[in-house]
Amino acid sequence: MFKNYVKIAIRRLLRSKVYSLINIAGLAIGMSSCILILLWVQDEFSFNKFHKDLDNIFIVPQTQFYAGGREFKVYNSSAPLGPALKAEYPEVVHSARYAPYQGEMLMQYGNKSFTEEVKLADPDFFRIFSFPFITGDKNNSFPQVHSLVLTEDAAKKYFGDENPVGKIIRINTKFDFLVSGVLKNIPSNSDLKFDVVLPFEFLKELGVQMDSWFSNSYWTFIKLKDGIQWQDFSLKIKNRLKKEGEDVKNELFFFQFSDFHLYTLDGNNQPIDRVRLFIIIAFVILIIACINFMNLSTARSAKRSREVGLRKVVGANRSQLINQFFGESILLTFFALCLSLLLVEILLNGFNELAGKEIEINYLSNNFFLIVIAVAVITGIISGSYPAIFLSSFSPVKILKENLNTGNKGSFLRRILVIIQFSLSIILLVSTIVVYNQLNFMKNKEVGYNKENVFYIPAKGNLIDKYEVLKKRLLNDKNILNVSISSHRPSFVWTNGGGYEWEGKDPNEDVLISMMTVDEDFQKTFDLKIAEGRFFSNEYPADTIDAVVINEKFANLMGEGQKAGSIIKRDEENYRVIGVLKEFNFNPVKFPIEPLIMWYSKSWANYIFIKANGQSTSEAIEYTQKIHSEINPSYPFNYTFLNDEFDKIFKTEERLGKLFNYFAVLAVLISCLGLFGLASFMAEQRRKEIGVRKVLGSSILQIVILLSKSFTSLVLIANIIAWPFAYFFMKDWLNDFAYRIDLNIGFFILSGLIALVVALLAVTYQAVKAASANPVKSLRYE
Repeated sequence: MFKNYVKIAIRRLLRSKVYSLINIAGLAIGMSSCILILLWVQDEFSFNKFHKDLDNIFIVPQTQFYAGGREFKVYNSSAPLGPALKAEYPEVVHSARYAPYQGEMLMQYGNKSFTEEVKLADPDFFRIFSFPFITGDKNNSFPQVHSLVLTEDAAKKYFGDENPVGKIIRINTKFDFLVSGVLKNIPSNSDLKFDVVLPFEFLKELGVQMDSWFSNSYWTFIKLKDGIQWQDFSLKIKNRLKKEGEDVKNELFFFQFSDFHLYTLDGNNQPIDRVRLFIIIAFVILIIACINFMNLSTARSAKRSREVGLRKVVGANRSQLINQFFGESILLTFFALCLSLLLVEILLNGFNELAGKEIEINYLSNNFFLIVIAVAVITGIISGSYPAIFLSSFSPVKILKENLNTGNKGSFLRRILVIIQFSLSIILLVSTIVVYNQLNFMKNKEVGYNKENVFYIPAKGNLIDKYEVLKKRLLNDKNILNVSISSHRPSFVWTNGGGYEWEGKDPNEDVLISMMTVDEDFQKTFDLKIAEGRFFSNEYPADTIDAVVINEKFANLMGEGQKAGSIIKRDEENYRVIGVLKEFNFNPVKFPIEPLIMWYSKSWANYIFIKANGQSTSEAIEYTQKIHSEINPSYPFNYTFLNDEFDKIFKTEERLGKLFNYFAVLAVLISCLGLFGLASFMAEQRRKEIGVRKVLGSSILQIVILLSKSFTSLVLIANIIAWPFAYFFMKDWLNDFAYRIDLNIGFFILSGLIALVVALLAVTYQAVKAASANPVKSLRYE
């Protein structure tokens, strides 16, 4: 029986080559899109899963309370916290402090010299996390303060094929470190990425205060004993910081490291929402492809009516017929699956580049096998469900008397399915246009400072001590307009804190203020606008002692009236406000502008900014490199354009936007592929009518309009249905942005026109082909 069903299915595929090709192509494109998206989703869910006992690993963030009852949750904690948790609570097996923001250090071995983004961690770090050692011992990762651990790639960069363990690497030209271990390269699906790890205690030698409970610059990881209810233990440590001071409001809590990649501390802008969205898109595309199969199968139902009638007459029951049609659907799905796997192989490299992933297909992997089987089974069931039920319901008496009438019922269903297809496609099109415009809006939004022709270099080695010499020599070049030094980039000020007081402030409320240090030329370099007062100046020596500049957001918090001349207090120190800057986005424009305070200082600098004239920027870079090599010869010259760094901020959103674009286009393409097949079938059904109309004088244009108008009306109805859903989804998505575009009616009209034009192109080809046919051929037997 099964063999017979397979033979019949193959014969039908070969007999109707065009429709079979359309079905297989539509399903293959839909399935390959779905598989690619699900591979991306699987990769997102796989982050950090290679760590053993992941459910027992936690990061210890804290909730900070500020003005108006505002809660601000941060991963950062103080240096003493980790050791205190391990010493005071028997539930804690291991604790490790981790410094994620230490920055670059110069590393030298022999004649090799590189700047590396180093991390610092306690020895327990390698007992908590499963980063496998190739050489060395996780239980003795740092045998001394001056020891370090490298990844496999980093070890090869410095030592080639030599065994690196026991070798000495010099750091920052003065610290000799022993290589104590080499790790396997960090997997791409890890949120903790590094090439070099130093002992956390080394921070003391760098002059960092390690005993302050209120300097929150590090992450604290802990591993709990098996069987501990972590929610209860989280409540137990909640008020631990109050032991260090009665006025402390901050509260500790636990955050599972297994949730680190997909969930945020405050529940806003969660990556899991993005993952869920792409799961929906995957199944939307698959459903659109399945609808093609259902449409074409029901449209051609009359051609199978006699087969159904004869099978019922000779004893076939309905369940057997349903099994037959499901079998045909699954067989066709199998062919489509083979083609889709080929497409996935061809497209995977491009998809990885587009998505910023390193996904590899392991055909023997249970996960990949489950994804493929799930997609194939779902496709087979959805695409074959209605045709199987519809075709098996035919009455043999009506069929064999040639009184079968499936037109109205089948036509109504096809119309509904086409409307569903295009509604889903139009929702994706609207979303694509909105995402594109929002990203474009953010990239081109006025940020309040001039970032054009500005590049920066790290303030490392001798550059801070010899900054004045460097600056003077750089300004001798006609291609360089300004030079400035700062603790932060103007596009990302990550340091903040509370404890500020001023006249009229409620003493019970604390305010979170972003902080940075600058020099006297920072405002001029970035064309920052002064709203009130002045900026720092060398003409006022006291500016380096007690002067501050604030932004308008901070000034508004202080109340009405002029702020220049006001006094701000912190830690028993008084600071004079000498100026107020007009608002500028010192964090990504996705977030609102927060209060900001600036101090005049060159000793805390991390970056040196050089503004070129824009006409000979390459010469300015070459000259800067020459001076850098003379003043700071031990450090390699690295520079970054502020514009490039600004663009990187939007890289994730841009990647998602591009993925949206491609999958929206695919959805419309698959929909039109089905429409093409339906138009071909409708033209075939009405060929005699078309012949009569041509004989009676109808033009090709009139016939094309006749055949196209029914499909046009379906796409218009799909627009009416899709627009409200698209508006709701995009309104919700835009709410995540502090600065956003308005949902213009033009976005919806443009999406509708694109869908309509593409649909008409698909239908018009078949209509013109039918209208151009010789009427004699269709009427010669009448």
